[in-house]
Amino acid sequence: MVPQERVYSVKLAPRESAADGLKRLLLLMGDNTRFFKARNRILLKPNFVAPFSGVTTDLAIIDGLVKKIREAGAIPFIAESSGFEFDTESTFKILGIDAYARKNDIELINLDHEDFQRISWGKSGKYWEVSRRIFTCDGIINLPVLKRHSVTVLSGAVKNLMGFLSRNSRRFLHCRNLEEGLVFLSKSLPSMLHIVDARTVFSRAVFGTSGNLGYLFGGMNPFALDRAGASAMGLNPACIPHLQPAVPFEIKGESLPALSLSKNASKRTKNFFPFFYRAAYCLDLLKVKIIGGNSIIPNLHWTFGLHPVLKTKNECELRRVASLCPVGAVSMEKKKIIKKKCQCVRCLRCCQEAEDIVGLRGFHPPG
Repeated sequence: MVPQERVYSVKLAPRESAADGLKRLLLLMGDNTRFFKARNRILLKPNFVAPFSGVTTDLAIIDGLVKKIREAGAIPFIAESSGFEFDTESTFKILGIDAYARKNDIELINLDHEDFQRISWGKSGKYWEVSRRIFTCDGIINLPVLKRHSVTVLSGAVKNLMGFLSRNSRRFLHCRNLEEGLVFLSKSLPSMLHIVDARTVFSRAVFGTSGNLGYLFGGMNPFALDRAGASAMGLNPACIPHLQPAVPFEIKGESLPALSLSKNASKRTKNFFPFFYRAAYCLDLLKVKIIGGNSIIPNLHWTFGLHPVLKTKNECELRRVASLCPVGAVSMEKKKIIKKKCQCVRCLRCCQEAEDIVGLRGFHPPG
């Protein structure tokens, strides 16, 4: 009989904070001396895919773990690289993580600027560039946010590990076989603790709608955690390619909601988007190899994806929009949003807070 992986689960009360829910989860899981031991350096790997709160790791969860780690005499640090089309430094700034790190004297590492170590991808002769930081720390805590994804169906503990790869390796992974690569990557990295935020789940990795689920999950096996998360969302894990073959799991703590698994919701969306997505990265790979220079992915996301457009030329209204932009992308002189400054951010703060004078343009990918 195949042993079952343990998935720890807590269901938050309606007004219970993320910090209090985390305390209950850690108590349920018991002390793990590997992650809470004096003088150990513990890497916290959040999900800061884009500069949008909600779809990214809650600072309250990070802060709760920082306090727990420091109480044990260990040393926490935060390391992340944002989604391929987004700028990591701007993401840190807009989410407030850089200010949090300075205030609490925590090392914050932009993995885009770090050294990478090559690891072989099976017998293919190919290799990946993985951050050296994961091999020099004493423990890793992976902090994903549970979401649906337009290409992989589900984004959770497994997919969040892509942030450890160099951008070149992520481009290659998108071109070759994303699901197969996610499985191999997860199995190639050191064992780590995973804490999955499933309080609010989203229909996409970014730019999606939200729904309340109210759970925090924890455990050591990312595949078991993602299968549990998929089931809690009403998705059929058997229809999610990177969660195969099945990893049996048992729930310790509060049981999952009794949802009937959708026959269609978890299947890959029958449209051109996943094929367009892969083709875009293949084109980008060829462009960088032959011509060099910067990636075309941010430009493609701007052109075909959601981005803000001004609906006014009024100077007073323009000033209002400019005051909302965290990267100074609104030009008063040209009376427009500067694409070069906005395309690697697209935080849409201007659309949310000034929707009367800023509109949205572009294709909204399916959930």
